[in-house]
Amino acid sequence: MRTDSIHGCGGFVEASLSLVKSRKAADTKFDYSHITVELRTVDGLVKDRTQCAPNGYYFIPVYDKGSFMIAINGSEGWSWDPEKVPVVVDDTGCNQNEDINFRFTGFTISGRVVGAVGGESCSVKNGGPSSVNVELLSPSNDVVSSVVTSSFGRLPIQKYYSR
Repeated sequence: MRTDSIHGCGGFVEASLSLVKSRKAADTKFDYSHITVELRTVDGLVKDRTQCAPNGYYFIPVYDKGSFMIAINGSEGWSWDPEKVPVVVDDTGCNQNEDINFRFTGFTISGRVVGAVGGESCSVKNGGPSSVNVELLSPSNDVVSSVVTSSFGRLPIQKYYSR
C-alpha cells in the first residue's frame, strides 16, 4: 500500500563502550562508512539499503507502510547487538520516529592450523594438527581468549565480545 508521505528509518552504529576504552588516543577514529544497513520485508527480502556515514549515522527512506526488519551488515566476523530490529512504519513514522541503533560488540575468530609441508598432519587431505593451543593476545600480551584445535586443525568459532 502506497502512502502520500515518505517516512524513514534511521539511527546510529557505534562501538561498545569497552571497545572505545580499549583504543589508544593515537588510534584513528572508527570509520563506519563500509557498514550497510538494510530495510527488509518480514520474509527477509531486501527493499532498500544504505551505507553509513563515517560517524555511523544512517537513514533509509521508506515509501510503504507496514512491518519490516532493519538489519546491519558489517565486515565479516564483526558482532552486533542487535543484528536486526523489527520495525513498523505507519502514520507516526518508523517505530514512532525512534532511532534504531546498533552496537559493534566484538569479533569472531575462526580458521585452521595447518602443518608443515610433508609433516605428519599433511598426510590427511586438508588436514592440520589437533590439540594445538591458540591464544588471542592483547597489545600488552595478556591472554584475551584461548582455544584448542579440533580434528584436522580446525579452530572452534570463538566470539570475542567487549560490551
